[in-house]
Amino acid sequence: MDELKSKTARAFLNLWNGYENRHLELRSRGVKNENGKVEAKVTTEDGPLTEALAWKHISGETSIGVAPVRADSTCRFGVLDVDWYDMPEDEVLELVKRMRTRCAAFRSKSRGLHIYVFTDQPVRAKLMHDYLASLRRRLPKKVQQKTEIFPKSTQTVVTPDNEPTSINLPLYGSQRELAWVLTDQHMGVIDEADKSVILDMIENGCRVSASTVEEIAREQPTLDHSDMGYKVPDNPAGRNDLLMRIAMSMQSRGWPDTEMDAEIRRLNGDTNFHHLFGDGPLPEAEIANLLKSAKKREKGTPTPLHYRMVEKFNREWAVIDLNGKIEYLRKSAPEFTTYSRDDLMAKTATQRVQYGKGQVPIAKLWIEDPDRAEYEGVVCEPEGYDGPGYNVFRGFKCAPRDGDATVFKEYVLNVLCGGDADLAHWVTMWLADTVQRPTEPSVSTAIALRGPQGAGKSFLQEKVLGSIFHDRQITVVHESSRLFS
Repeated sequence: MDELKSKTARAFLNLWNGYENRHLELRSRGVKNENGKVEAKVTTEDGPLTEALAWKHISGETSIGVAPVRADSTCRFGVLDVDWYDMPEDEVLELVKRMRTRCAAFRSKSRGLHIYVFTDQPVRAKLMHDYLASLRRRLPKKVQQKTEIFPKSTQTVVTPDNEPTSINLPLYGSQRELAWVLTDQHMGVIDEADKSVILDMIENGCRVSASTVEEIAREQPTLDHSDMGYKVPDNPAGRNDLLMRIAMSMQSRGWPDTEMDAEIRRLNGDTNFHHLFGDGPLPEAEIANLLKSAKKREKGTPTPLHYRMVEKFNREWAVIDLNGKIEYLRKSAPEFTTYSRDDLMAKTATQRVQYGKGQVPIAKLWIEDPDRAEYEGVVCEPEGYDGPGYNVFRGFKCAPRDGDATVFKEYVLNVLCGGDADLAHWVTMWLADTVQRPTEPSVSTAIALRGPQGAGKSFLQEKVLGSIFHDRQITVVHESSRLFS
């Protein structure tokens, strides 16, 4: 190899300075699959990339790939892999304005996009991942969902059992052309240039300082899948139902597709996770189908509120719709108690979660969380009720006991019913129905009491019914105009 080729190869390796223990070699078969990717025979080879391999790659003889994470768990480069087949050119150019940091982008084999960032010195792989996650947040939401990060969040510490995933490198022959370069002096596409010129431009203009990487990673809080969590259903109908409902929870909580795929496949067949897998794992075809179905739902936006925090907050609070008015139910209160949004914020002001350099009220995030507890109105149903309403029935305040009911009978007959025995019998049966069948639909009648002040009307509600039923089971309306609103 002559000196010019050797110099170009060294410049290439200095930029894509990755994992030393193994690399990929790809030899094209010259055909594309149904998704537009060029099919290639891929082999994993031991050892680092060499100048000879780098030149074979640049000259178009053998394509190579390497993982960004090095053996000491540090990185000199990282990648945002936009997995968008035949990504339109205008969409590619739009991302230049979004990145706002030194980087270079190349078209991938499938005509997607690989956005590379380079550092002036090695940084921890976890820091590189967080930096890239911050940059991914700058992209349009539809692009974020298609973008994978290298290094992966699960591969930031290299061990013999956890070696990092490689990615195909750019500048292979005449393919995988440069899409754009973003430096302090240049933003956008550059004219057709020799590969040594491109390498020199990236080397001298695209490297980011380690301090900048750390600053951006810290300023813009990042969340990986371990920060999000997901809801595990209580009574799944089977393995498919279990994983499907978990996948839907992940989708609503904003899990990146690739990490959701990996987590569902990790759970599949794990008997330590759920006893249903005592029957073995689901076939891969079922896993692929349920993931496809879950991803048809709208992707949520990740927040720093882990599902465990949501679950804990749900034990104390719930959103409730009371005749079209949204209030916040305190479930632990001895009686039915609701708060306005401002009062909820004040009541829970000390409960906060760390988000980057600052703290955010848990209640603020919980209100917007897809897994918050919520109810559609109030119902009075048996204890096994599992509908959308909040069940106020909690039994009675007192237990029945033997005694003399003469005074009560006289009250009903003479005070409520003016001495009319037939009416008193009807009222007594009406009242008996409320305690003998408390959760059954009420008869379609109501008692209306009319009389002067002090005649004994309120005694029925305050002393009789109020002694039997909890306050949350009785609604007192002080304005007649609200009776039927």
